[in-house]
Amino acid sequence: MARRTIPVNQSALQSIITSLESETSFDTQNDLWQKAADSYNSSLPHGDCVDEITFSVVGLRAKQWNLEFSTKSARGRRKGQGMSDEHKAKLAAGRASGDGISSKKKRIKTDPLYLESIAAVKDEFDGVSGLSTTISGYCKGSLTAAIRLNCLSCCGGSRQDVKSCSSTGCAFWIHRPWQYDVDSDSDSDDIDVDESAAA
Repeated sequence: MARRTIPVNQSALQSIITSLESETSFDTQNDLWQKAADSYNSSLPHGDCVDEITFSVVGLRAKQWNLEFSTKSARGRRKGQGMSDEHKAKLAAGRASGDGISSKKKRIKTDPLYLESIAAVKDEFDGVSGLSTTISGYCKGSLTAAIRLNCLSCCGGSRQDVKSCSSTGCAFWIHRPWQYDVDSDSDSDDIDVDESAAA
């Protein structure tokens, strides 16, 4: 069922918008539309067959009929406009306070629990060859590296055991590393402990 079109007097609406803008400055077009709807509805003759209009009807008709109004839309910065001084100051303050470091990186560098976790991982995998990149990634906050190290720790350091892991109840099971490796059926994928580093 189609919606019924509410009749609106175009010239009356234009004169209301013009007079409102000459009397007051509005922050947004919606504020102007609301005031125009209130003024238009108050000027209607009171009767049973007269429909009142809403601010959205005023906005739609103003754009449909290309009515003249000077109030700008509240939609952020338009293309070609420069940033306001206030916006520039807020942007500069945000950059200055963070020193260009994300909150995650700050926590990794300062939070005692993070530092303790990093030390424990380094101790557990000390002397294990082939994990320097993964451990470095973990120290920087990489979630992929954290999952890889967790799976290796759980499976005793064997990549083959991680690949064939049957613990489907584990939250990391679907994200475990090496599950799609084509050439990982050999035992050479197990992580070897460097005997010289362990001694």
